[in-house]
Amino acid sequence: MTEHIKVLPGGTVLLGSVVCCDGFALHPVRVITHVHDDHIRDFETSLHNHDAILMLPATKDLLFAIKGKAGMEIRNNLISTEAGKPYQFRDVTINLSAANHMLGSSQVLVEHSDGYRLGYTGDFGWPVEPLRVDELVVDATYGNPAYVRSYGEDQVVEEFVALVSDQVRQGRRVCIKAYLGRLQLAMQLLQQKVRVPFLAGKKQASIADVYRQYGMLFELIIPRYGDEGRAIAHSREPFIGFHHLAERVPETEYDCTIYVSSFMVPLEAPVIQTAPNHYRVALTDHADFNQTLEYISLARPKKIILDNSRGGDAWTLAEEIRARLNLPATIGG
Repeated sequence: MTEHIKVLPGGTVLLGSVVCCDGFALHPVRVITHVHDDHIRDFETSLHNHDAILMLPATKDLLFAIKGKAGMEIRNNLISTEAGKPYQFRDVTINLSAANHMLGSSQVLVEHSDGYRLGYTGDFGWPVEPLRVDELVVDATYGNPAYVRSYGEDQVVEEFVALVSDQVRQGRRVCIKAYLGRLQLAMQLLQQKVRVPFLAGKKQASIADVYRQYGMLFELIIPRYGDEGRAIAHSREPFIGFHHLAERVPETEYDCTIYVSSFMVPLEAPVIQTAPNHYRVALTDHADFNQTLEYISLARPKKIILDNSRGGDAWTLAEEIRARLNLPATIGG
């Protein structure tokens, strides 16, 4: 009997009756595609209810940095598997592949014994190798034709580095706020261009150390509230502080605040000034509308479900897929 894909209202993606992704369901195997909060929800429940919880090695290391290792290192159901290396569970084969979203992010392919293939893009950036499957769940974050920027990522990076460099040259202390993944990318882009101390809170410094272990950063980030970090912050010398967008930041310690998120920036300009000493920069980690259509055009699955549980415009994307690609597309979540 052929098994199918489904997206539950809470965002859990079902790839048949064996594998669930990025949320909890009564399936024996869970896949965590990456460590953003909306993809690791109900993780503790999963620890006690799944035979296997699969992820790429970097995702496992980041999960330890976020949740702490205590009690997790001994769990034999918490399994890291390399990209492209098949994991067999009963009559299904599970393959994870790169998603180009953040460190450790993956796409998921589940192949049944009869050869029928189910897939889930997870959150993905561009370029990325599309999954070749019969049925596919697609991230619909940029599902509207209006979600196409008039500039490229190279321009964003250039203007971002120039902005921070200019602030530091003026002897200013810079606060950078971003989501997990974009925050570490900001560190990576600046580390060879701006030679001042980089500070972060304990958790963000631990996460940055995982990025360093995977060759994406070459220096340790100084914990903001350690002795060294306090001394730097209390001096009048320039430094860069990195903070998650959800953190409460003592902005009086900074001369300039830069928010890094494409959702906060118009499509016409990669960098905008919103107030004196406040800026927004459009560094994105999602494929835009045209890139999402290109992915689907290359993959051409028989059935498409658009994940509507995590924002975006799945309804418009479904209409565009039917009209432009003549493929069936429905909404899930």
